[in-house]
Amino acid sequence: MSLNNAPWYVKLGLFGMKTRKTAMMFMWISATAGIALTLYFNDFLMLLFLLAAVWYWNSIKWIDANDGW
Repeated sequence: MSLNNAPWYVKLGLFGMKTRKTAMMFMWISATAGIALTLYFNDFLMLLFLLAAVWYWNSIKWIDANDGW
């Protein structure tokens, strides 16, 4: 995967990830943790996990649309 032409948010969001499977795993873990912790603790800070999941999703979509994995 080449991130040379990627925007900063894609480079930062996928830093150290080599495959789409790894990025999807991080996205789903973040989404699950965000939902579970928000429901259990009812804490606004836990929504950061959901924001991370959205960030991963947007980064994955950008890579898919541009140069692939």
